[in-house]
Amino acid sequence: MPKAKQKDLEDLHGSLAKVMKDVLAGTDETPAATLGQIRQFLSDNKIEADMVPTDPEEFLHADDEFDPPDELNAADSIAATAKSKGAQA
Repeated sequence: MPKAKQKDLEDLHGSLAKVMKDVLAGTDETPAATLGQIRQFLSDNKIEADMVPTDPEEFLHADDEFDPPDELNAADSIAATAKSKGAQA
């Protein structure tokens, strides 16, 4: 049997990646077996993500970009109001 052409393999690889992305984006619950296949696909292709910044300066300033959701801002405001009312009593 003849070997597959490089272009055919590249097309297959791209199609498989797209299908996997669509599976993850389109379902609330992806079966564990499918997640395992996607994980293996990423691993086989040496796709990795660092969970922590590798640059210490970036790590030190990571909180500078934090913008809390409105719910947290509201909770802080309520807590501050309650605290100031308690101090006035």
